[in-house]
Amino acid sequence: MQSWKLNLSDVDRIQVESMEGFVNRLRAEHGQRPWETKNVPTVYVLLIAAAPDRNFKVHRWSRSSNNEVAERDLSQPLAFVVFAAEAAAREAASTLQKAKDLCK
Repeated sequence: MQSWKLNLSDVDRIQVESMEGFVNRLRAEHGQRPWETKNVPTVYVLLIAAAPDRNFKVHRWSRSSNNEVAERDLSQPLAFVVFAAEAAAREAASTLQKAKDLCK
């Protein structure tokens, strides 16, 4: 599990794309080959990118196959939320953009 803490003033851009498109774009940006996997049904990612020289705080929690809990706090320039429907992701993006615009 991951949770992010972000300030709207730190947000640079908000966008929606398919999970497959998101993963393959990131891999291409880092010089890696695309994945040969497909998401069926398609799921969509609401991406929230931090402004240059800014990061979001993220807390990661996981449990290993041995039931050992691992937690760590990180700082990352990208936060995302996964949606089953594109319309819901776009509505959330629009709402987040409006909130960001109100903070100017």
